[in-house]
Amino acid sequence: MRGRKRSRQLAWVGVLMLLFVWSSWYVPVQAASEPVELKVSVGFDGTFNGSSIVPITVTVKNITDQAAEGDVMLHMQNSNQLGGTYIQHVQLQKGESKRLTFRMYGQEIGQGVNPGRDSYVQWVQGDVPGVKYPLEGHGISGRGEHDRIVVVLGNDTDTKAILKAKPLQPKEDNTVPMELSTAAVSLEMMPTDQILDSGIDVLMVTKETAARLPVSFRKEIDLWTKAGGQYLIVEPGSESAAWAAVVKRANQPAFGWGDPVGNFYGLSEASSTLRSLTLPDVPLAALLFTGYIVLIGPLVFYVMKKRNAREWNWLLIPVLALSVTGAVYMYGRWQHGDQVKMQSASLVNLLGNGDASVEQATTFFVPHGGDYTLSYPVQADVFAVGERNNTPRKPEESNVIIGVQPERKDVWFRKADFWSMHTVYARQREQAAGTITGQLEARGNQIIGTVRNNTKYTLKDVRIASGKGIQEVTKLAPGETVQVKLVAEPAVGDRPFLQTDAGKRMLPVHVRTAEQDVTRSPEIRLLEMAYNPSFNPDVAPDVYVLGWVEEPVLKPSMSASHESTNLTLVNAKLTTVKQADVKGGTK
Repeated sequence: MRGRKRSRQLAWVGVLMLLFVWSSWYVPVQAASEPVELKVSVGFDGTFNGSSIVPITVTVKNITDQAAEGDVMLHMQNSNQLGGTYIQHVQLQKGESKRLTFRMYGQEIGQGVNPGRDSYVQWVQGDVPGVKYPLEGHGISGRGEHDRIVVVLGNDTDTKAILKAKPLQPKEDNTVPMELSTAAVSLEMMPTDQILDSGIDVLMVTKETAARLPVSFRKEIDLWTKAGGQYLIVEPGSESAAWAAVVKRANQPAFGWGDPVGNFYGLSEASSTLRSLTLPDVPLAALLFTGYIVLIGPLVFYVMKKRNAREWNWLLIPVLALSVTGAVYMYGRWQHGDQVKMQSASLVNLLGNGDASVEQATTFFVPHGGDYTLSYPVQADVFAVGERNNTPRKPEESNVIIGVQPERKDVWFRKADFWSMHTVYARQREQAAGTITGQLEARGNQIIGTVRNNTKYTLKDVRIASGKGIQEVTKLAPGETVQVKLVAEPAVGDRPFLQTDAGKRMLPVHVRTAEQDVTRSPEIRLLEMAYNPSFNPDVAPDVYVLGWVEEPVLKPSMSASHESTNLTLVNAKLTTVKQADVKGGTK
């Protein structure tokens, strides 16, 4: 009896030891002492526009007596279409601090900071996770047209004085409802790389801080104000006057910033239409499938019954099934080959000031399972589209990791399944892209004049269009001018314009002659995002100049051997069309 009791005790001790070993195996080891401290700001002091590109500013400081080296990891736990784990490698000398900026889509951050979401920035040294900083912030979405997001930039004392003067509510004689969302930010924590697409409406800067603004940031402010932002330098004692200027301008509807990644879905659809991935002939596939069913069903049963060997069906049917599966696999290998197939679909919108907004989706098909990497210029904002497993047990085990390097951004796809497709969406402001200018007159429904290509792009299959009026130009080289004469009329009908016979003239000639169903072509999807066929004969009409470029503006590089195709559409909207009865002036 005593021996049985002792055996039970020993059994319980063994179970406890196994549980201890198991828990120590799965629980990550924490650093004994943290070598760095982190400070994180989401957006602007925690306030951000949910429909913009939001900067996440991280300050990492070495608090040890020796150099430190590791990775700053941003992990977003969400269910958004644009996911991934971001990592940036950092080297710090004794006492040194560095500021890093991750740029994320506002809706993605909005989901990541919701209660119950485990989103954070963490220091990782080797394989050892260190100090972790949770992401916190307040996203603003669904704003009214008179609401404003105001960022106050300066030291703590001056920003408090400005915020104290903020009107609690609109004046009694102001019947326009509005909400002023404010955030106070120091220059050290202000993301100065780009604010054009940050979704803020007003930037109030103290006089002392304005004198210390970097030259690059002043250029960014200039671009932002030209796009519709309100920039105010506030001197001591003029805080109330500054707020009065904000309220006065807020009486007018806010400038439409638009969704900076609004085209990601359409571009992803266009890039994923890989013409090299043709499906087998449907009638032939149906015939072969029917033959397989007949073979493995009644035919095998009849033959084996005839031979009085039905017991062999247990072996014959699995062998036939495995043989057919192998044949299908080998046919796929033969059809798809051993190279990665990649296609990029890009939309280049010329902004009229010499710069261009570039959006691109790149889809690649992998013939074999494994790891693959797409690399982009470091200036590009890069997002993985619709990848599974965005909430792994460990962030470093994510299927997609975006590594921010000094010269580039690498998108690492880990353990990709064979015969799978993956998409990356990227956006960038291309400087010195050039402009397309026009000297045009509207005479009734006729538009005549000239259009000149001042860009660095050689445009092919050019279309100059307004309403359903279309003029085709084979090629427009840099510096070349073309005469314009077209009839602009409203595009009416039950179907979308680009799916009509008249609208199909917007397509390149080789596409509309080679494909039977052009309505599903990637070219149509790009044109739908770029061209608005609406036309009002009572006002000077807009004229669109659209042309195709052979090379992508953003040139992602693939780690594996690949074959690639590219679709790039350049779009310029000319708003300087003159009325025939007006001398001088522009629209």
